[in-house]
Amino acid sequence: MLDNSMNLAPEITPPIDADLNPPSLLAERGTGGEANSAFRLTIAVDQVLYAIFFGVALVLRLAELGTIVLSDAEAREALSVFRVLNPNAAGSPLLTTHPLLFAANALTMTVGGSANMVVRLPTVIVSLLLILMPLLFRRWIGRTSAVILAGLFTLSPVLLTASRSMSASVWSLALALFSVWLIGRFMETRRAAYALSATTTLALLVFASEASGFLVALSLIVGLAFALATTDDPDRGTMRAVRDTLTGWPWLRGLLIAGGALILVGTVFFLHLSGLGGIGEVVGRSLQGFVIRPAQNPVAFPLLTSLIYEPVFWIFGVVGAAIVLREDGSFLQRGLVGWLIAGIVACLVYPGASAQHALWLTIPLAGLAAITIERILTPVQDRFWNVPVWGPWLHGIGVVATLSITAINVLTIGNAALRVSPALIPAIDQPFRLVLTLLTLALVVILFFLIGSIWGSRAAWHGLGIGLLIFLGVYSLGSGWRASVTSADDAREFWRPHPAQQNLVLLEKELVTASLRNTGMPYEMPLSVAWADDGALAWAIHRFEKTTFVTQTSPALNGPAIIAPRQDEKPALGAAYVGMDFPVYANWDRGTMQYWDVFPWLYQRDSRVQPTTNERIVLWLRADVYGVPSSSLQNLGQPAPTK
Repeated sequence: MLDNSMNLAPEITPPIDADLNPPSLLAERGTGGEANSAFRLTIAVDQVLYAIFFGVALVLRLAELGTIVLSDAEAREALSVFRVLNPNAAGSPLLTTHPLLFAANALTMTVGGSANMVVRLPTVIVSLLLILMPLLFRRWIGRTSAVILAGLFTLSPVLLTASRSMSASVWSLALALFSVWLIGRFMETRRAAYALSATTTLALLVFASEASGFLVALSLIVGLAFALATTDDPDRGTMRAVRDTLTGWPWLRGLLIAGGALILVGTVFFLHLSGLGGIGEVVGRSLQGFVIRPAQNPVAFPLLTSLIYEPVFWIFGVVGAAIVLREDGSFLQRGLVGWLIAGIVACLVYPGASAQHALWLTIPLAGLAAITIERILTPVQDRFWNVPVWGPWLHGIGVVATLSITAINVLTIGNAALRVSPALIPAIDQPFRLVLTLLTLALVVILFFLIGSIWGSRAAWHGLGIGLLIFLGVYSLGSGWRASVTSADDAREFWRPHPAQQNLVLLEKELVTASLRNTGMPYEMPLSVAWADDGALAWAIHRFEKTTFVTQTSPALNGPAIIAPRQDEKPALGAAYVGMDFPVYANWDRGTMQYWDVFPWLYQRDSRVQPTTNERIVLWLRADVYGVPSSSLQNLGQPAPTK
């Protein structure tokens, strides 16, 4: 419930040492905080909303979590842990590039096993904590903005997809936000515990989270510099507070504790001493990211990912940045603007970044968008117009209805193009839909001026903002679910340009059936594999400890099962075999999409040119294991491809 009669002053918890507390440095002033808000959420509604956000986020992250196959990057990280915990596991030892994630997975896999859901669970937990993290900042940004920020984190398709895919970027962003809070608390209280903890979390961010963790830390520094450079502080109180913070920081103790924490994390509490090499691997990979870009990734991959999946964040975030700069926002708000600028630059100059690094932009955009959204949701107070509370909401519903009609017609036109050969320009067989699309867009403008003539321009802008927030919010949430679940193995999904295929689950089932027939046990059958030992396929068969990875097939191979790349001719093997074909990866050429194909692709990832699965393997089962006479197999060639 919204309470207009409550005190509008921001609630700042008194610091422990009031003489050292600079509340003006961190608290909101004049840009959407509670100090100038016409309403605020009561404590009861506040708690209920957090519970709803947490519940929705939990359901979205756990649903179908274990059924989606691991990508190559996920599989490599999971295998690096599995082969340490199981010395008899097949394959060579792998050096992790995410020591913090390695340590967390080592603990969970020791307790819960090696199922897909188990290896992804630590990242899911961190993402849920990230959604609740605005609770830490509500003393500075206001209770209402904190709730909106938590809602935006729940809505974010980038955070949702990254959380379900063992993304180390989720860990680095959680460490970054927690570090900011710890630094702020030290500025207020001068308690050394906050500074020591902040030094530790920053060290973990740079050296133990991921190869690009240093860029997140650098973005925080740029945000701080931007906030200081844009402050209007004639008494230089802000600079004095920052200087006093740096002077009073316990540098020596902090570095010693941070070094100890890195050793504990790298060695998994001294249980895996060779794991310290992972920290060196992080440093090496961070430098490689400046010169090496994965072949399938487009230029500025995180920036494009953010623009495609999170348009609502960009629209409201850019408006929020303009409000902050125009009205001289609080120190934290101006820091978010600097963080956003640094994130955009990082996306452009760091080719090693992937889709998950769109989180570099999601966090500052969400913080800035919360400023805009709070203003939009504030009941309109106008000197000349008596605007009812429900007025902008009624306008917003009208905007949603008109935009939905527009989207349906645009999608219908796009689907008509899908039925035409890619070499031809599609003809619009229903011209009235194009006219209807233009009319509904014009209706949005007409509705805006109609509301403005009744209740004023402020009410019209509020209603338009509410409508865009609802419409684009639903689109964003749907795109996140599609990228995470329904199209997780579709190469047309922009998040995964080279996805592993769900058929690997079927491959594992076939191997289990063959092993039961051959040995009576599900994972005891010997297996020869002529494929890489560090990717999605290697993880699909990781439970088969009697696996031998070979460079190529040969007549010397005569075991019960062999996995080899699909070839034009049947390979020469040491016995009679039955083959089953499986795709491993899918590819899709984005250049085949023409401009009229963009609408069905954006909405439902459909296209006239379908993805291809050229990278395929064949599971060869020996005739006696398969259960057929070897004489009946002499004239058989390659197996027919499976879907």
